[in-house]
Amino acid sequence: MQSEAACLGVPLTFSFFILHWSLDISPSRYNPAMAKKAATPKKALGTQTRVLILCGPEEMTKREAFTELREAINKEVGADIDPKVLDGQRVQPAEVFDEVRTMSLLQPYQLVVVDDADQFVKLYREMVERYAENPAEGSTLVLRSVNWNSPKLDKAVEKVGAKIKAESPSEAEAITWLIKRATTHHQRKLDRECAATLVQRLGCGLMRLDNELAKLALMVDDGEAIRGDMIDQLVGRSSDEQAWAAQEAVLAALASAKPQAAGGVKGTPAGAAIEAIHELIDLAGHHEVLVMYFVADIVRKLHLAAMLRRQRVSDYQIAADLKIWGGKEAFFKVLNRLGSSATGPMLRQIVRLDARSKSGFGKPLANLECFCATLADEMK
Repeated sequence: MQSEAACLGVPLTFSFFILHWSLDISPSRYNPAMAKKAATPKKALGTQTRVLILCGPEEMTKREAFTELREAINKEVGADIDPKVLDGQRVQPAEVFDEVRTMSLLQPYQLVVVDDADQFVKLYREMVERYAENPAEGSTLVLRSVNWNSPKLDKAVEKVGAKIKAESPSEAEAITWLIKRATTHHQRKLDRECAATLVQRLGCGLMRLDNELAKLALMVDDGEAIRGDMIDQLVGRSSDEQAWAAQEAVLAALASAKPQAAGGVKGTPAGAAIEAIHELIDLAGHHEVLVMYFVADIVRKLHLAAMLRRQRVSDYQIAADLKIWGGKEAFFKVLNRLGSSATGPMLRQIVRLDARSKSGFGKPLANLECFCATLADEMK
């Protein structure tokens, strides 16, 4: 079971597994009248921020603000401060206030985060308000939540810290953010026209935009520009539809090939899969890095399906849980021929090949062909 759990940790290595393809975020409309309003001066974050409220639906904004706070504190105190994160729906006030008031022998500053803080404040409002009126020295309390309605606490925090309301940005703000993010975080160039195309197709949710930007960044080298044709290829239709269409092609090739075919590799599962991969790259125009992802995601789903089968989950429920709508027959035929004991090793193998590709040990296409041969050896 431990090895299976480790396999499910693939996103740590195969970083672009963590994709929010299922989000349904409608684009926000740009309001010129709102753009004309004078921006509220932003408070600098650091050790002078005794209490910080991070609230609102935009998780990326909250994440960036917290990173800014932590980096500023680390610079001021000359140490890497490890934050203490508490669950606001379960934690007791004594634990929270003990953490912020008790100095540690291991680090010179206390950074305490309460998630779902609206629930914590709702239960212990007076205690939190009293703390905000006289916060502890040498510590920062971060109250992080989606919902927030505590005007009296907000007023107290104004004197000792800051409140950052993470609302969804306008289209113009999202475009500007994308251009800057491409340069500072992904080391790629993105012009305004391409950024506008991404916002038009994906909406203004920064987390989703950054996920797609990360995939686009894999298509070009450091310092190069992300082109419009790449966006058309990747975001021309929803990413989950694009991924599954490519995966269906590979699954169909594997399922239809005979286990023992005459005439060399062609006609075998390995030959059929390699041919399908070349069609996706050479004819359909998919980037080889994305095809590597598509194949790896197939193996991930096969491994999850094998685990669910061992728990006596029906194939119908497995298909529903893994969102396998089209190509179900091919998917389960490949799973039957592969065998439940082989899916874990195959998942580890594709992860290793992806890591080798990223480290310069072979090209993704050559590594994919090797993987198809290995996969074919495991099929009955």
